[in-house]
Amino acid sequence: MKFKAYAQMKSCPGFDLVTKFDPLDFETTIGGAFQARLGPFSADISEIPIRMTIPFMKRCHSPVIASIGGIKLGLDSFNLSVDKVAMNLKGVVGKDGIKANMHAKVDCETTMEVDGIASGRIGLSHLDLGGDDELPDHPTQACCDNKDKEDKHGK
Repeated sequence: MKFKAYAQMKSCPGFDLVTKFDPLDFETTIGGAFQARLGPFSADISEIPIRMTIPFMKRCHSPVIASIGGIKLGLDSFNLSVDKVAMNLKGVVGKDGIKANMHAKVDCETTMEVDGIASGRIGLSHLDLGGDDELPDHPTQACCDNKDKEDKHGK
């Protein structure tokens, strides 16, 4: 038996997804200590000349009219330390909950063409569409075998 079939399907399924999470509480603590030693520090500032420019003289020959004398700065070494530092942070993310909505739509189209051949024998209560396999022993086996031989030889 030969058969043909044709099918075409179009669909546009849509779906909505709604999710909601409860508020998220969190708490964290950070701690630490710190120690440093600085020094000694010293600086010397030598004489700072103050010059005056006279318009008719060349600039490289400006006379010194005053000076600020040498300055020495010094700082002895010292320690800097912080024994314990702690920071505690608490909070809530999404006080009223966190909600997310998503809408999606999928368009699809399917076309099928099927050609086929179904073969087999039909007995009293047996249907075999599997090809030329032997049928199990059955009371009408001899009858079916004789007809099948006639069909194969063209009689």
